[in-house]
Amino acid sequence: MVRRILLVDDDALTRRSLGKLLRSEGYFVQELKDGRTALSLIDNSAFDAVITDFHLGDGIDGFNILIHFNELFPGRCKIVMSGTATDLQTRCASINALYFRKPLTIDALLFNLETLLTKQLATSDVLSVLGLPESRSKWRAEVRQRSKDLQRAVEANRRRYHELRERALALQNEFRDITYNNGFNQQRGCKP
Repeated sequence: MVRRILLVDDDALTRRSLGKLLRSEGYFVQELKDGRTALSLIDNSAFDAVITDFHLGDGIDGFNILIHFNELFPGRCKIVMSGTATDLQTRCASINALYFRKPLTIDALLFNLETLLTKQLATSDVLSVLGLPESRSKWRAEVRQRSKDLQRAVEANRRRYHELRERALALQNEFRDITYNNGFNQQRGCKP
């Protein structure tokens, strides 16, 4: 299966070089030079991974692209590159994305990309075998719904338990009254 990668970089030389390298490794690569086009393409296409530069020069940075991709395809491979020192490592960790500082170490990039894509494929296979949806957002929604259903059932059982407990106490008191009255009547010599 050919894995699809969206590559976004406003620097044509970097974009073309990295795109050519990824193609030589057997990936299908869609190259884009700006963030707005990338966001639109993410909405209308399915990619296995996104690799983007941080500074794109069109008002949308690479992190915005990764956040949007993560919302639509949680758990998929996300990589951001930057030639400037930023707080990107911390921000990337918040959405399970990788950060690479330019100039790139190609071997590390390829190794991490292949590792993440293999893990992603394995997770997808496990979910399909288990009959679970591939999208984590769908899975989370189903878990939330099941949790709400269980909470309602627990609450209904709790109410029923209290009703039965009150009824049992009432019957116990009634029984105690009857046996007390029978004992009292027997002491007085009365027949029940």
